[in-house]
Amino acid sequence: MSLESDEMKVRHSSSTIILNSETEYILCLPETLKQPKHFPELRVMHFSVPETEVVRTSEASYNVYKLYINGKYHGSMRYSQFLSLHEKLGQMGGFKGQRPSFPSKKLLPLSLGQLEERRVGLEKYIQTLGGNEDLVGSEVFRAYFRHIQHETNGEPLSTRTIHVFLSNGQERVHDIPSNASTSTLLRIVLDGLGIKSELHHFFALYFFKRSPNGIWKIVGRLEEYECPYISLCWLGEDVRIVVRKSRWEVTEEVFLEKDPVGLHLLYLQTVADIEAGWIQVEKEKLHALALLQTEGKKADYLRLAKTLKFYGALKFPDSVTHFASPMTVYIGNREMVFLSSAREELVFKLTRIKCWRVSQQHARERRQDSV
Repeated sequence: MSLESDEMKVRHSSSTIILNSETEYILCLPETLKQPKHFPELRVMHFSVPETEVVRTSEASYNVYKLYINGKYHGSMRYSQFLSLHEKLGQMGGFKGQRPSFPSKKLLPLSLGQLEERRVGLEKYIQTLGGNEDLVGSEVFRAYFRHIQHETNGEPLSTRTIHVFLSNGQERVHDIPSNASTSTLLRIVLDGLGIKSELHHFFALYFFKRSPNGIWKIVGRLEEYECPYISLCWLGEDVRIVVRKSRWEVTEEVFLEKDPVGLHLLYLQTVADIEAGWIQVEKEKLHALALLQTEGKKADYLRLAKTLKFYGALKFPDSVTHFASPMTVYIGNREMVFLSSAREELVFKLTRIKCWRVSQQHARERRQDSV
């Protein structure tokens, strides 16, 4: 099997990849990366409203629209909630240029055809909002969708205990409000670890799920528009939150290595990635790494580890792509590497990619079944 691809395929504005059945990962990079070292992370929210549902209570019945963000179910919204968001954004002036059209109200109950027409209209509306980077990056916008998730969950606001893990499996326990944001939880965790506030932007929280064979696989990154406690509950058993380095630029790690706690966390992550097989180690370097680990020489260990293949990358095994399936996909160091079962590689340089969108398999299958 040949994995060669001409350069024109790399230059396409977008491509779809499924990184195993439980992963939703959105990567969006400019075609030319000439930003300063500490550039802000780009904001991406891909919305879909694939279906409706009738909710019946003792007092009334009404339609809700199931909202997915970046391929993952996020909550159910009534038409009035979409309208409330539209009015709120109009008041805050969150639009540049012409405001997107909003589906009009109906005086009489909707027929099935009208209900589908409204669903399509609401989906187009919310997708237009998702393409506005200034709007998506605003706290008002993201807080609204945390509210939607919390309301859909149906539990009253309360304090909940949440467990966050380091890469070596060490557990940290914290109490947070059930509607707390991802950044709030991250700050609490990093403060508890003793990470300086100016280094917080080097870290992020990720969901990991344990497969039947006991291997922990990455599910996705926690985003600011979701409530970590609720998202964790919805993902079910054998899922944990792990704090990891968020930056893919290896050269930026020098800032972490100057801090004792930052160096320690980076060291723990690297050791765990090597033990899990995320980083490929040549036989001649395996003994040297083991010796450095025994001697506790963390900086030297990291220096040697940075010479290894796939250092600093995220690994997505059993991925389905339009090249071949299954494949292992590595994303990091400004590269996206597709590795076949025959160990053949296809490498895309991220400096040439404008947007990669990753979709969940189960969401795609659900839509096909409903057609």
